[in-house]
Amino acid sequence: MVFATNPNPFHAKMTEIEAFTRYRNRAGLIGKYESTNRHHITLHSFRSYFFTRARRVHDTDIAHAMVGHTVYLEMYDRKDDVEKLELYLKVEPELQM
Repeated sequence: MVFATNPNPFHAKMTEIEAFTRYRNRAGLIGKYESTNRHHITLHSFRSYFFTRARRVHDTDIAHAMVGHTVYLEMYDRKDDVEKLELYLKVEPELQM
């Protein structure tokens, strides 16, 4: 959990979903697909966009790790916080496109 402060994972998740919904509405990003009535902009679409950009900069394993997916034999590939930050900083310019 990055932003959550509630120790109950379900409540922490729901709080973040509700906050995102408020931010999306305030930004006027309320467009929906006609076929499904789902919003164009969702938490999942942000995560998907980030993964796509990370995969273009790094290999797929690193991109999966950056979005929180576990990878096979993860225990053998340990990175400290400085190394993780360096990997993120290489992706960051791609997020501004």
